[in-house]
Amino acid sequence: MKNFLTLFFLLSLAACSPKITSTPSVNFVSRDTQGLVTLNATGYGASQLDRERSAQKTAFETLLFKGLPDASSSAVRLPIIENEAESRKSHGAFFKKFFDENGMQSHVQSMTATGGTAKLASGQKLAQSFSMKINYDALRRQLEQEGVVRKFGY
Repeated sequence: MKNFLTLFFLLSLAACSPKITSTPSVNFVSRDTQGLVTLNATGYGASQLDRERSAQKTAFETLLFKGLPDASSSAVRLPIIENEAESRKSHGAFFKKFFDENGMQSHVQSMTATGGTAKLASGQKLAQSFSMKINYDALRRQLEQEGVVRKFGY
């Protein structure tokens, strides 16, 4: 009985440890008059650089393909690109350069870690929140120039 209580106590302590699951999250903060959008995003990875890149990729994928329904700005509320699968297929070279070769970096004006790291439930990676300013207008112009989106809409 004593071993059972000890085991129960140890298991309950392990269950209470602060671990999180890896669900990507991006939250709208603001949009200013200069075309900058401020977002909070969570990044995942073993190193600080991995977490920063993960947060940036999640933020850009959300802006491009999902939109931010909680945004006060109507331009950010809807996705820039309507059909993700079709666009990734027809503009594969652009998206490879943009996401895999850090083409998105040119649109990040600033990025700051907003919290410490937390271990994921799997225990292999760490999660960290970041606040970043993205030049939304320049991003939209680049997509128009590359032929990914039409100038006045989808």
